[in-house]
Amino acid sequence: MLLLLIFSSFILVTLVEAVKPLGHRFIWSEQYKPGFGLEYCEIPKTGLTITKKMLCDVQKDYKGVPGLFSGPSKLVGFEDECQLIEPFFGKKSASKWRRPARNVRFSLVRDPLERFVSLYVFICKGSIASCPPKAKNNIHQFARWIYGLQRTANSQGKPREGGTNNAFVVFHSWPQTNFCDLKRSRMMIVKVSHDRRKMQRKMLRVFRQAHVPERVAKKALRYFTESSTIHTGRNNGEKRRLLREIRENPLTMQYLHAMYHEDFRYFKTHRFH
Repeated sequence: MLLLLIFSSFILVTLVEAVKPLGHRFIWSEQYKPGFGLEYCEIPKTGLTITKKMLCDVQKDYKGVPGLFSGPSKLVGFEDECQLIEPFFGKKSASKWRRPARNVRFSLVRDPLERFVSLYVFICKGSIASCPPKAKNNIHQFARWIYGLQRTANSQGKPREGGTNNAFVVFHSWPQTNFCDLKRSRMMIVKVSHDRRKMQRKMLRVFRQAHVPERVAKKALRYFTESSTIHTGRNNGEKRRLLREIRENPLTMQYLHAMYHEDFRYFKTHRFH
C-alpha cells in the first residue's frame, strides 16, 4: 500500500513537471473608437460586451441622440447598437462637448483564474458549446484541452483540430498580456472587480480624461451595477465552486501557470491606480 502511494505520488510529480510553460505571442487587438475621445483596446473575457454597450451610450449622447440614450438594461446582448446606427452618426456634425486632442487609451483586465472560469462557462456551458464531451463537465479536462490548443497554435500558427470553432476558442483563451501590448503600454488600465462601485470610480477617471461630462459618465457607468450579460449572470456560487476546484488541484494549476505565467506576473507587478 505504501509502495503504491509513493508510486502514485511519483507519477503526479512527473506529470506536473511535464507541463512546460508556453511562449508569449503578440495578438492583434481590436481598437474600439467610439468617436468622443476614448480608444478601448479589447481583451476577450474581461467584460467587453458591457463596456462596449456603455461606450455606445456615451457616443449617442455625444452626437446628440438623446432619444436613443435609454441607459442600461438588466441583460445586455452581444449586438453593438452603435454599429447599426453608424450611418446616422456620420451625418451628425454637432457634438455636445469638446473631446481631447488625442484619444485616451484604456483597457480592462481580470484575475487570470476568474477569467479562466468565465472562459470555461462561456465555452462549455453557454450557447457556444464548443468543448469536447470529456471537458463539458470537468474544468480540469478543459484546462488540459486549452493547453493543448494553445501549444499547437504556438507551434503551427493555428489550432490543428476543430477548424473555425477551435480558432475561436483559442482566441478567447489567450493570455491577457498577449493583447494590447499590456506589459509596455501606458494606457489606463481598469481591473475587473467584484466591487462594482470601485470599478465605477476607476472608469470615471477614464471618462474624465476624455472630457466626458459627469452626468453622462455616471449614467453610463450604471451598466456595472445594473446589468449583466447572459454569461456573467450565471450562478456565482457555481463559479466560486469552480475556482476552489482549480485552486485545490495542483496539476490543473500547473497547466494554468504554464499558459498564463505572464498574466500572473503582470498582476503581481503592475500597480493598479
